[in-house]
Amino acid sequence: MNKQNKRKQFHNLISIEKARKIIKPHIKTQTQEIPIHQAAGHTTTTNIKSPIDVPPFDRAAMDGYAVKAKDTYGAEEDNPKQLTIKGEIKAGETPKQKIKTGETIEIATGAVMPAGANAVVMIEHTDQQNQKINIRKPVHPEQHVMHAGTDITTGEKIIPKNKTLTPREIGLLSATGHQTIKTKKPPKIAIISTGDEITTPPKKPKPGQIYDINQNTLYSAIKETGAKPQKYGVTPDNKQKIQKTLKKAAKENDIILTTGSTSAGQTDILYKILQNKLLFHGLKIKPGKPTFAAKHNNTLIIGLPGYPTSCLTIYKTLIEPIIHQKTGKTQNQNTITVQTTTKIPSVPGKKHLIPIGITKQKNKHKAYPVYQGSGAIKSLSNSEAIITAQPNEKYIQKGETKKAILHSKHLQIPKLLIMGSHCIGTDILTTNLKQTNKTIHTGSKGGLEMMTQNIPDAIGIHLLNKNQQYNKGYIKKHNIKNAQLIKGYKREQGIITQKNNPHNIKTITDLIDKNITITNRNQGSGTRKLLDQKIKQIAKKRNKTPKQIKNQIKGYNNTPTTHSAVAQAIKNKKTDAGIAIKPYATKHNLHFIKITEEQYDYIIKKTKQTQEIKKTIQSKKFKKQINQTPGLKTTKKTGQKIE
Repeated sequence: MNKQNKRKQFHNLISIEKARKIIKPHIKTQTQEIPIHQAAGHTTTTNIKSPIDVPPFDRAAMDGYAVKAKDTYGAEEDNPKQLTIKGEIKAGETPKQKIKTGETIEIATGAVMPAGANAVVMIEHTDQQNQKINIRKPVHPEQHVMHAGTDITTGEKIIPKNKTLTPREIGLLSATGHQTIKTKKPPKIAIISTGDEITTPPKKPKPGQIYDINQNTLYSAIKETGAKPQKYGVTPDNKQKIQKTLKKAAKENDIILTTGSTSAGQTDILYKILQNKLLFHGLKIKPGKPTFAAKHNNTLIIGLPGYPTSCLTIYKTLIEPIIHQKTGKTQNQNTITVQTTTKIPSVPGKKHLIPIGITKQKNKHKAYPVYQGSGAIKSLSNSEAIITAQPNEKYIQKGETKKAILHSKHLQIPKLLIMGSHCIGTDILTTNLKQTNKTIHTGSKGGLEMMTQNIPDAIGIHLLNKNQQYNKGYIKKHNIKNAQLIKGYKREQGIITQKNNPHNIKTITDLIDKNITITNRNQGSGTRKLLDQKIKQIAKKRNKTPKQIKNQIKGYNNTPTTHSAVAQAIKNKKTDAGIAIKPYATKHNLHFIKITEEQYDYIIKKTKQTQEIKKTIQSKKFKKQINQTPGLKTTKKTGQKIE
């Protein structure tokens, strides 16, 4: 039998309302206290940085086949491309195979990408014939692949000083190997993570493994309801070990929450163990379709998805309302009314749970989408809440009022939201602000897009206009209302290499011609645009297209969102070079080759609450701190209105 035919098919999906009715009679309340890592409600005393990359390796984002993308070009439903199957890679395994032209390897979601492969074809777009696989839909390079460090990079500041921690930050800390905390609650709820691909501190992840996120995230969320959680560690994908853990947890708890092993993969075996005890399996909702419930030794088991965003979202919408009701608490303490600032796409035919960021404007809570995929921890850390799109909604319209479920009752809604280009100067600015604030690195172009939708209070920008002037004219070009361009500071942008420049890199052409790997920046960033402009000039001289030049550069599609992430990747010798600003080269004792000196400015809304941003930029303290930072310097016009 074809392996595809053994996969679980979700035919009998039920609504989340029906699922709630099914599990409600099985949830009881009790009391107990356990020592556990839990920091919800506590405040950080220092900036917290990631000691690892997340993910720590290039991994498949879908079940399917790892391929060379070019081998799939031209594939059609009635004219497939045929590749030879050279093996299988499961999550948690270290691949030894290397893919050659004309070959493919079956791969599970979350598994390490094999050498030679640069994309994954979804299982749905294939069919198998003996040791051959027919590809019926082409993929482009990097499709369905999540690169090492694209979510979080070693040394990246993930939580700022003086931040009150909530479940989203607990998940972020868990993802990066930090530990903490304690407290009170009924009913008793066991939390079991499953999978060979996850581990917990103080163990260091093996190749193919990541830190468990969901146990600490769920623990902190359950604690806020007054229920009493208990962790049972990570159970590998082994039938006997899972059964043993379930038996122990069922004796000691009223409810068991499991994470992972609920979906359609070959190693997803938990639901198979409970096959004859299932109350339901499959929700008509996104994310979280493979959620299930079962009874085991008279104890309710709810199987949550393994991806952190899906896991917490289903818990908050399916389980938490019932726990609140059973413990005498009101769900309203974790809900607020928000108004959308932009049109948000949904998935017709099913409920869609959407992570959102929230900012306060004119005493109203404004919502904007932040979803980066259910496998990305930043979908949690950049969001404040969840809103629901109904099955008949293709979009949540701009200006629509929605009820939002907050990630935590301790959560603080930022009074100032700053987006745009990443710069250490903006870190200096936000440190000096007295109002609560949040920064999201969208790149200069991304910041302009958000400004047109009236989302942030300010953005950092460093873009050349058609007249080769920095940052002028973009307010008018993008029809941004009630905003002004404020002069910031100059900064040196260039190529960063390892100390002593071992590859003797001198210009952008060396990134193309030498056998080296780079770390690029995200689309929409001014730094990415700078590199692309240089590539366009080189392509013209060489009578080639920019795409051809980009294809010659190893690592062009490795795109973290910050300059610090680029520098860290080079410092850790994961790549040889990258484009970034000088302060991060100096900070990490790396070699810096100056390309240009650019102007970094701020577009700021004209509101009462943003006056503090402008005044801070004009302050002597800010200017002094900027001028003390290598590669940055103020001008006589710093803090003045340009347009």
